[in-house]
Amino acid sequence: PELAVLLSYAKMDLKEALVGAEVVDDPLVEPDLLGAFPAPMARDFAEDIRRHQLRREIVATRLASLVVDRGGLTLAHSLAAELGVEPKRVVAAYVAARRLFGLDQLWDQIATARIEEPARLALYGELALAIRALVADLAVRTGSERPTALVGRLAAPLTRIEGRLDRLLRPEPRAQVEAVKARLSALGAPPRILARLAMLHALTGAVGIAALATDLGLDETRVAAAYTRLGEALGIDWARGAAASIRSQDGWERLLLAGVIRSFETMRFDLMRRIIPAGGDPERHVEDWLSGHRPAADELRRMVAAARASPPTLAMVAHLANVARVALESD
Repeated sequence: PELAVLLSYAKMDLKEALVGAEVVDDPLVEPDLLGAFPAPMARDFAEDIRRHQLRREIVATRLASLVVDRGGLTLAHSLAAELGVEPKRVVAAYVAARRLFGLDQLWDQIATARIEEPARLALYGELALAIRALVADLAVRTGSERPTALVGRLAAPLTRIEGRLDRLLRPEPRAQVEAVKARLSALGAPPRILARLAMLHALTGAVGIAALATDLGLDETRVAAAYTRLGEALGIDWARGAAASIRSQDGWERLLLAGVIRSFETMRFDLMRRIIPAGGDPERHVEDWLSGHRPAADELRRMVAAARASPPTLAMVAHLANVARVALESD
């Protein structure tokens, strides 16, 4: 009963934040508006529904319900706090993410799979984790672009990255994806759902890669290769994975841990944006930077190697983030 009350209040609060937001006017949410009415009405009176005087309230209610039901009770508000943005920006990122990554289709596959209910709930939880990561990437990397613009800019490069992901993954992120597959297999996930959920986890960083590639006019797979090379060479991929494996003890630790995880990605992309010119060779510029900053890179690698010998702790990954910041921000 307490959770039911909290769900209701979370949805109402989020709905109020969305009524005046631009996202409710985006073309990508039109199916949410039409879906609020019986199918025959949506078919025969679509134009009247689009002009409904409560159109904004209907869309805001539908979006708030979807985000809370599929992303979790606190997705919009906790991500907003972690990223320093408004909840409406998180919801706009969710609208783009569900189109870019086929989240609605995966939700339906889990809903109709012939599995035990505890396994279904566990898969919903895994999907919520993936949604959180993908929505955060979109919200932090893409500024104030509307969902339609985001999808138009990122859909093609993300599709190409996904098609070549097996070739692009380095050992550390590959091991993390295999761990996800093992966990999902233990839950009894059907092969198709298992493969798709693992793919969503593997696409961490893909939004930033696609955005950087389009900004610089570069081939996204070459940007992805430079991204993974930098993460492997400096130990950033391991450090980020270690941070993600830590369970926070309270809300403040959760915010700190989320900030540390995000900082590993932000520093890497900031460095790439700084050293790779428009139309340049991403891999060559990364190799040049590694060669020209060997002492700082070696110090970071040494610290990561020492950290690998112990179970990850919040203090450990926070210190690694500080060392990485010094290394990646050096000229």
